[in-house]
Amino acid sequence: MRRHNKERMALINKKNGKKIAGKHKRCKTALSKAVGLMFHRPIDDYALVFEFKKPQRPAMHNLFVFFPIDIICLDRKMTVLETKQEFRAFSIYYRPEKKCSYIIECPAGTVKKADIQKGDVIVEN
Repeated sequence: MRRHNKERMALINKKNGKKIAGKHKRCKTALSKAVGLMFHRPIDDYALVFEFKKPQRPAMHNLFVFFPIDIICLDRKMTVLETKQEFRAFSIYYRPEKKCSYIIECPAGTVKKADIQKGDVIVEN
């Protein structure tokens, strides 16, 4: 069976070289985006990258996600537009202020640990 969402290389903050995640998985299909991290256990050093064909402001929830996460919103050039830290488990609603081409969901504390700021560029390494 062909896997559409293969695990990929590390995600790095290009500005300071700090690692965001050792591995990540791209979510391109409607199903993979809908499921996201629901019903998963926390995985250190791992992230999901939601990819959108057109920039948008998706409404997000953390229902059935049993741990807090950080959210990083990016434009099409992988430049950080905004972050949401410590999005609590079972939170009902978050919507980015700006339209995003990518959204990264990663373990809580990642934004602080990798010193991610608006305008930083995220790269695969």
